[in-house]
Amino acid sequence: MDELPSLTNIIHSLSVPKQIQETDIDELRESVYLIIDDFISNNIEEYRYKDFTHRLFEHTYHILEVLHDNTNFLIELNLSELIDEGIYSYFEFYGVNVRKQLKSQHRKIKGLIHRY
Repeated sequence: MDELPSLTNIIHSLSVPKQIQETDIDELRESVYLIIDDFISNNIEEYRYKDFTHRLFEHTYHILEVLHDNTNFLIELNLSELIDEGIYSYFEFYGVNVRKQLKSQHRKIKGLIHRY
């Protein structure tokens, strides 16, 4: 019977480039939009505060830190700029609809309060 040749241990010769791809940034942008949308949908009362954008920014930043515990990945990106861009883009795209939705939900809440 022929013997198989001995295998070479290649584990130490493997390397993965630490470059951020454009698709990584696009997926992170999508995550930012989803976090913003979730915050707005579930924290309607926050919209009344003058520092709403700051609260939204802090919430989004914290969530991204928790979700992406690989800090080397985040350090290579300007996360603050990405979140600011996300907030701006979100309100540019959804701004009118968000305001209408918040006003509608605010009226519903007021109606419930008056009933009780």
